[in-house]
Amino acid sequence: MGDGDLCYLSVHDLAGRIRRREVSPVEVVETHLRRIEALNPGLSAFFTLTGDRALEEARLAEAEIAAGRWRGPLHGVPYGAKDIIETAGIRTTHGSSFFRDHVPAEDADCMDQYVRGLRERELLRREAAAFYQGADAFLLPSMPCTAPPIATLKARVNGKEYDGVWIHRSFQSPHNLTGCPAVSLPMGFDQEGLPLSLQIVGPEWSEARVLAVAHAYEEATPEIHARRPPGA
Repeated sequence: MGDGDLCYLSVHDLAGRIRRREVSPVEVVETHLRRIEALNPGLSAFFTLTGDRALEEARLAEAEIAAGRWRGPLHGVPYGAKDIIETAGIRTTHGSSFFRDHVPAEDADCMDQYVRGLRERELLRREAAAFYQGADAFLLPSMPCTAPPIATLKARVNGKEYDGVWIHRSFQSPHNLTGCPAVSLPMGFDQEGLPLSLQIVGPEWSEARVLAVAHAYEEATPEIHARRPPGA
């Protein structure tokens, strides 16, 4: 695989190839270092490079994976951190000449959280991909209830009252994490005439399919979309 092809692989594809030992972590790091060397003089995208450290960690990752000790989706995948994030033993300038020689003693908390978060997100993406095997789309409510009253922002679900500000999160946020396209559209009304919504979600890169399912549903339920609010 050429340097250009390797540099343009998604993290998902790159991680899979590393795990299957189709490419080595060392090859990945060397390829990216060559590209940085060629382009960075004109772009100034990287301020501090730790090439030797990256290669050392890549060799360790390659040995671990070869021995069957794969540690997760980002194992062997190189990454960069913004120069405003404290990195132990590595110059961190915060983009300012005042900190040109600043070398932190400890990593910022977000460094560990960042790496852990990326690994967890990749695992979620894999689980989502497996979930959609053999399925065109996943249908679920956009929210478990109608919109809460503005005066109280309290939502009622099965006779219980909840904070209505965040009640949608468990129904919608996972799709942002997994990269799954979603669309919401009216599906009916409650006893008080307030609208309810249906959410249609598909696997990654299935926007056209999701929109086609939504269109088919709208075509099959004209009575819902023809209804007007009272007094309209």
